[in-house]
Amino acid sequence: MFFVIDALLETQGTRYPALDFNRFVDYLVRGLWPFLTSLVVSLVLLPIFFVLWFAAAIIPMAIAGAGGEDAAPVAGIVMMVLMLFMMVVVMALSLGLNIIMFPLLLRAGLSQDFAEAFNFAWIKDFVRKMWLDTLLAILFLMVTSLVVVMVGYCACFIGVFFAQPIV
Repeated sequence: MFFVIDALLETQGTRYPALDFNRFVDYLVRGLWPFLTSLVVSLVLLPIFFVLWFAAAIIPMAIAGAGGEDAAPVAGIVMMVLMLFMMVVVMALSLGLNIIMFPLLLRAGLSQDFAEAFNFAWIKDFVRKMWLDTLLAILFLMVTSLVVVMVGYCACFIGVFFAQPIV
């Protein structure tokens, strides 16, 4: 992706570079900084998601434990409501995270510098200018990937192996 961006910038958008498997290692190395950036951000945010899901599971269990058998229906309803709420919260957080992750990964890949990826002034400016386009792209990817993966499932799960790279 970053070699394509560089080539398009050099040629004013008139020429895409040819894929050359002799440069496969160059392609992998170019993606190293975006990979490390996404790994660090994921490791920081993963505990937050775990705490949210853990709380959504523990609260109904505490209600059931405190109330005994009589509280089981109430605990079940509370658990369903909390899980639904958590799904909405996680979807919203995921959309927001993806809107912020895109400029992080783009900056890391183009600058080939880990520290430069976290230039928050640039990220803020990018998000301010591109939030709608990024949001629409993420929503489009979510919907189309759902369709492609479902088609893969319909092919006796074998199609998923072909659908996943497309996604």
